[in-house]
Amino acid sequence: MAINMMCMNDKCKYYWEDSCVRNLNEERIEINEHGKCETFEEGICDWYEIKIHELKILPEFFTAVLEGKKPFELRKNDRNYKVGDTLKLYEFDGGKYTGKYTLKNITYVLNGGQYGLDKDYVILGIK
Repeated sequence: MAINMMCMNDKCKYYWEDSCVRNLNEERIEINEHGKCETFEEGICDWYEIKIHELKILPEFFTAVLEGKKPFELRKNDRNYKVGDTLKLYEFDGGKYTGKYTLKNITYVLNGGQYGLDKDYVILGIK
């Protein structure tokens, strides 16, 4: 399990919102005897790049999202979803697109591997 290590080096490509992305992803990081991270690489973290994710959604779920009854999405985490990203949800009846879509912003990401959620999935809070 990763520990959310505080990081103040905003010049590092692994820095995101005062945290170390490598640490959050449970990757190995090296800390020297002075408490300094030796995994530093200069750059900008790709987590800052806001994305629009285009996804299919079945009609019953599409309607529930539109009506505000379903303020979340359960998805396979194959897209590196992040708070601030946008979901473009296309209504899909299983055989064809209906022509309807909605845009929703991701307000929360619950990563899998906890609370009984498979490690390859996420629950996305949307608004």
